Amino acid sequence: NVGTGSNGPVNTLSLLPDGRVLVGGDFDIFNGIPVSRLVRLKANGTLDQTFKTGKGPNAPVRDIVQLSSGFILVVGDFNQYDEKNFNHIVRLNNDGALDLTFGVGAGSNGNLSQAIEDALGRIVLVGDFTSFNGVNRPGVVRLMADGSVDQSFDPGFGASSVTGIIEEWNGSLLAVGQFDRFNGVQLPGIVRLSADGVLDHSFLAGLPSISGQLSSVTLQDDGRILLAGDFHASSVEGDSSLNYTNIARLNRDGGLDSSFQPITAKADPVTHLDGPVHTVAIQSDGRIILGGGFDSFGGLKRPGIVRIDYNGELDHSINFGSGANDDVFAVVVQDDSRIMLGGNFSKFDGREAPHLAR
Repeated sequence: NVGTGSNGPVNTLSLLPDGRVLVGGDFDIFNGIPVSRLVRLKANGTLDQTFKTGKGPNAPVRDIVQLSSGFILVVGDFNQYDEKNFNHIVRLNNDGALDLTFGVGAGSNGNLSQAIEDALGRIVLVGDFTSFNGVNRPGVVRLMADGSVDQSFDPGFGASSVTGIIEEWNGSLLAVGQFDRFNGVQLPGIVRLSADGVLDHSFLAGLPSISGQLSSVTLQDDGRILLAGDFHASSVEGDSSLNYTNIARLNRDGGLDSSFQPITAKADPVTHLDGPVHTVAIQSDGRIILGGGFDSFGGLKRPGIVRIDYNGELDHSINFGSGANDDVFAVVVQDDSRIMLGGNFSKFDGREAPHLAR
């Protein structure tokens, strides 16, 4: 029960092990209480007022990561947190207070889109920046656990407008975004980097034709790669042309997975998703939830949210009713399989749901 919810969009959700959830976005009121773009909710949806952020971030939050150390990492468009200068990244204690031992120095010189913690406890950041704490790192940077730049990871000239990042099993990284070159090499908005930041050219050789903008990348348990955004991808299989709109799956070698959407990929593109996919969540049973700015899929109304089977085709076993009345930016699946979503919507299935619903 979130009451009157937030008075602005929710961009990111982070589930905590105890059932609480961190919520970030561009809002300054939650259920009638003044807040600053970042709150923690109890499992029942009420505001956890033991989480005190002071004045909080002064601009939108884009991503929140619960670190293995117990700290909370927050990134976004802000350059202040609680009226102290922090360029686009802070680390917080569990109570919401700044952790001043996190030494990021001057931070990023541009907005940060996403953060992940890798298997070794290092932090990888992506966004629209060219340097971090004075070190040249266009679009992607890796930090040590103490916040210092990891000098062993060097992506060269990198890219601008990197929006998504994920770590693979072997420590390599997949990054996507609104770029067509990375370190001077032409490519279609997706790149695989080795653990030291070097471009994997063998991955590029297998990539399909992609036009438009990739916004997120998600790794399935079998290592296959889900791409989401506002794009079109295509390839040829025998006598058939395979076409994918706003969601596609790659094999580990970078080639299109033709077992994904085996019917839809050969159908008239007018039946594909008719708007961008902003977020992807994978359930424990392998089914996939998409959130975004679309209204229909497969000729059926699916405003803002849809669930597809492992093979990418529409899952007819779930019905979200009239869905969201505006874009969905964040989706997470709880341990009890309930689905939580945030975005720019004010209603879900015709009921009041100010930017959050479960």
